[in-house]
Amino acid sequence: MEPKKEIEFAGKNILVVDDSMVARKVISTLLQKHFFKVSCANSGQEALEFIRQQRPDLVMLDVNLGDSSGFDVCRQIKDSSKTEDVPVIFLTAEKDTAAMEQGFSCGGSDYLTKPFNPVEAVARIKIHLRMAELLRMQDNFIDALQSSNQSKVKLIGMASHDLRGPLGSINGLSEFLLDGSLGSINDEQEDVIRSIKDASETMLALVEDLLDLSVIERETVELHYEPTDLQATMEKCLRLQEPNAKRKSITLTLQADQMPKEVICDGQQIGRVADNLVSNAIKYSPSNTKVYVRLEPYQDRAVLHVDDEGPGIPEEELPRMFEEFGTTSVKPTGGEKSVGLGLMICKKIVQAHHGRIWVYNRPEGGCRFTVDIPFKPPQA
Repeated sequence: MEPKKEIEFAGKNILVVDDSMVARKVISTLLQKHFFKVSCANSGQEALEFIRQQRPDLVMLDVNLGDSSGFDVCRQIKDSSKTEDVPVIFLTAEKDTAAMEQGFSCGGSDYLTKPFNPVEAVARIKIHLRMAELLRMQDNFIDALQSSNQSKVKLIGMASHDLRGPLGSINGLSEFLLDGSLGSINDEQEDVIRSIKDASETMLALVEDLLDLSVIERETVELHYEPTDLQATMEKCLRLQEPNAKRKSITLTLQADQMPKEVICDGQQIGRVADNLVSNAIKYSPSNTKVYVRLEPYQDRAVLHVDDEGPGIPEEELPRMFEEFGTTSVKPTGGEKSVGLGLMICKKIVQAHHGRIWVYNRPEGGCRFTVDIPFKPPQA
């Protein structure tokens, strides 16, 4: 007798299912001596009814029951999310290899052959109870880690998104100061402003990476639907991208035809998609070219086109454009950084809106990215 080990399992509820009253009595007496709480059922139906009302810690299940097969009862136990992790030990009158295989295939944990050795039976029961407890602890630990990770990812995403706007403004304003749009500056002032501009660009790149990683680490994109003026969203996007375009003497144009004033979508996320597509168009376009952004309705959907006058994309590389780290052999024309995460994230956002995104090379040169999303989400 090992008192500590007995106390470890004291009160664990064992359900004994056997159509023999004698067998139920023998097994109950044995288990109660080892401080287990014992419940009994004389049929499969009675056992399932008991399990629906009270979850046992372990089930000892006779293979041959009067009203059903023990295998069928085991399958029903394992089919329920509430009891799928409950260990089931089959009881059988003889060693039958085929029956053992069938028992394990339907979710059984172990077999005991009647008449069984009491010491062996109790030892096996304790092993399976301990394993079940370890698995529950593992699942709880994983759930806690996932919850903590999701909170971290959400916080990073929110902080990065909130930082992106002010940093973009700082960068854009410093650009205007440097090019003389707001008046002349002396050499000392130019050095200070250039330092501000360089620092803001470095921070913007970091924020973009954090935003990308926060989206990648989430299993699903979280959307906050609201009435959105997509034309205003595109205008804001072009304002933010104007300094980058101006640096390469690229002209940005927006055409918005007969769009409804409000589309039900996540305006911030769709804004991210537009920012990414326009930024890529600028990044891969030669100097002194144009980037065209067109927004138009088609049936019950909003369609966004972003065209550039760049070199296009090799046809064999087009299928990889929306994959993680799906970079191509085409290099940015101004030495800009590209890690191949942006388009994959755009695809996740668009698909979350029940929309589509695709790309093709235009016959006249350059390429076109197209996004379409419904005016209203299907659930609305």
